[in-house]
Amino acid sequence: MINKTTLQETLLKIYNVPFYIKIVGLIVFTSFFIGILTIVAVEKTFYNFNSNQLNELSVSIAKELSFQSVNYILDDDIFGLTKILDDSKKSNPDVLYAFVEGPNNQIFASTFHNVFPKELLDVNNSDFKTSSVKQIKTNLGSVIDVKEPILNGELGVLRVGISKKHSENVVNSLIMYILLIIFLGIFVSVVFASIITYLIMQPIFLLKKATKEISNGNYKIKVYSSRLYDDLGGLIESFNLMIDKLNFLEKEREKKEQLLKEFVNKVIDAQEEERKRISRELHDELGQFFAYLKMRIKTVEESNSLNETKKIFSELKENLLKEVNLIHDMAKNLRPSILDEMGLSKAIEFYLNDFVAANNINYSFNTFNIEQRRFDSHIETSIYRVVQEAVLNVVKHSRAKFLKVFLEWNNGILRGIIEDDGIGIEENQKNNSGFGIYSMKERITLLGGNLEINSDKENGTIIIFSVPT
Repeated sequence: MINKTTLQETLLKIYNVPFYIKIVGLIVFTSFFIGILTIVAVEKTFYNFNSNQLNELSVSIAKELSFQSVNYILDDDIFGLTKILDDSKKSNPDVLYAFVEGPNNQIFASTFHNVFPKELLDVNNSDFKTSSVKQIKTNLGSVIDVKEPILNGELGVLRVGISKKHSENVVNSLIMYILLIIFLGIFVSVVFASIITYLIMQPIFLLKKATKEISNGNYKIKVYSSRLYDDLGGLIESFNLMIDKLNFLEKEREKKEQLLKEFVNKVIDAQEEERKRISRELHDELGQFFAYLKMRIKTVEESNSLNETKKIFSELKENLLKEVNLIHDMAKNLRPSILDEMGLSKAIEFYLNDFVAANNINYSFNTFNIEQRRFDSHIETSIYRVVQEAVLNVVKHSRAKFLKVFLEWNNGILRGIIEDDGIGIEENQKNNSGFGIYSMKERITLLGGNLEINSDKENGTIIIFSVPT
């Protein structure tokens, strides 16, 4: 009994056979199966037809010989009777024997000139007055034995044996011929199947090779084929389009990596500049303040006047408050706590109110569908820095009198517009490598968004950005 695991392993091996071998094997199996069915059908049809024809032939010969035998028997012409039996055998190669049996089972004449096989008398020896046809087996093969009454059986019966060997040989030759044609057809089918399979599989082999190249990181490979209009040609065209897309995406990835690298380098440079600025401010402001504080404390120590001491402490209190506000502003510029506590909208509103208004520029800030909405921390930080940098450019360079800031969120997209009525930005400054505009573009790009700058001297500057959230 076949083990289930062995059967599964065998089926798996068959399943893993290369595709072109499957096609050729299927064609061979189908051709062979149809050929076997054809041979069986032809053999059965010819066998039945041949049997019917031989039965009709044997009956016809027996009737004719029975009719001719009457006069020879009545004239007691045994020689003539034997002659017509021999002539019948000679004229028809299928006749194996013929003999006349009298009413008393005596043999009047036969084609057996040496020894008569008496066992034939025991075969098909029923009533002499009726015709009968029987098939018997002999050492010479199958034989159709026909019994035909002579003069209604009063003169005996005529027996004729028709051999089926010749007709069977004809059928066998025909089957061999058909079998030869089938094998020739299988051979031709295999040849054509191999050619067709090669034509089918060639682009698939090319696609397989190209896929391996892609897996190794080669996105410049192309699959070329002369098949442009069939399904495989369409597949190759789609594959090449996919390669073009992957190549484009790979270049975009490399470009973004390069931009990210440049951005990181600029961020590091900016951080160093910021540290230097903070260091200078701490040194200039706090250093001077502490030197001043030391000097005033010494004055208090040397003073004997209470009023003068109160005046000095009042000055110290006022200057100390200024330094505290200065440190608070420095901390706020480094990282506004309101951004973490109240979100993007409130942080920008606070910044505009604190910074823009202090620089004598009128502004408007409007939002839509964003007031109570919070975004990922890196999105809020990046958008805040973009708005901060844009507003800083307006205050420093544009000579604007009015500034508009608008933010909205709709269908997963955060959009912003920053517009001023200043003197605009020179074209070469829009694409320069300065950290301001560059950092705005890179921050938006790294968020997967887009930033546009439109500017002219008469209408000012408008910055439009959008990022997915």
